[in-house]
Amino acid sequence: MPPRSATPTHAARRDSRSSGASAPQACQSSHSSWCAEALVSPGYLHVPDETAMRLHWRTRRDELDAAFERFLSGAPPYRLDE
Repeated sequence: MPPRSATPTHAARRDSRSSGASAPQACQSSHSSWCAEALVSPGYLHVPDETAMRLHWRTRRDELDAAFERFLSGAPPYRLDE
């Protein structure tokens, strides 16, 4: 176990100041992790490796860009009214 620190107290003070709360906090939750599995996109469940993922998204990105350009061509340009 790591040694206790002032982090929970510091976080509570910071939260109270940023929220402008006038009443004391009823409780606080703190969590620390010493090890965790890597976060991996679920998209990798459908391809053999990162190279295949990048190839898929390069093609998909081109399709999405083309669809967006078609959408823009049918609408007047947006202007912020002053």
